[in-house]
Amino acid sequence: MPLHRVALPDSPDMAHPASPPPGQPATDAVAATKSALRRTLLADRRRRVRPDRAAAELTTSVLAVLTGAGLLPVAPARPPLPMASFIPLPDEPPMAAVNSALLAHGVLLFTPVTAGEDLRWQPWPAGGTAVPLPPVAALLIPAVAVSRGGDRLGRGGGHYDRLLAGLPRWQDGGPLRCACVDQWDVLAHLPRAAHDQPVDVIATERAPHWVAGSVRPVSSPPPQPE
Repeated sequence: MPLHRVALPDSPDMAHPASPPPGQPATDAVAATKSALRRTLLADRRRRVRPDRAAAELTTSVLAVLTGAGLLPVAPARPPLPMASFIPLPDEPPMAAVNSALLAHGVLLFTPVTAGEDLRWQPWPAGGTAVPLPPVAALLIPAVAVSRGGDRLGRGGGHYDRLLAGLPRWQDGGPLRCACVDQWDVLAHLPRAAHDQPVDVIATERAPHWVAGSVRPVSSPPPQPE
């Protein structure tokens, strides 16, 4: 069964071997399908060569997402706006440029460290004591793949699913959930288990894609540091 990649604006049509159709198979079957898909996608990543311009293009895409959500620019008289990002693994998108750009835009940035089954967060780049996630306006989230419907495939540890399960959705006043991936990691659909947590928007080096229904009322301001 073919795995359907999604062609984002200005990107070529994409096809790849093997993805299940949409639906909710039994839990064990979903887990097995996700595990096989994860292996295929990570092997695919290792064969890719990311263009030099990818860092600048991803930064532009993320800044467009945050501006479109009303989180940027940060007013000069306002305290730094807290957001969460991540330090990428070698096969993940080039987030260093994104993180530096956010600091330049007046963002107070946190990045995660694992603590057992949970994530703890440190100020970036200063570091310091790792603490539970403070109130943030946005979460920039890694993924092995993400669907246009907002389903996310992680590395299998469940850290982000557990984190997001305890947070309100964006349309309910919670932080914006933005998956940051390469364009090749955007698929037409993904297998989904009951515990899987969706994202609101996808940022790639090509263009951002807002998931249908991820709209916050204008009257809901982003969280501010205490």
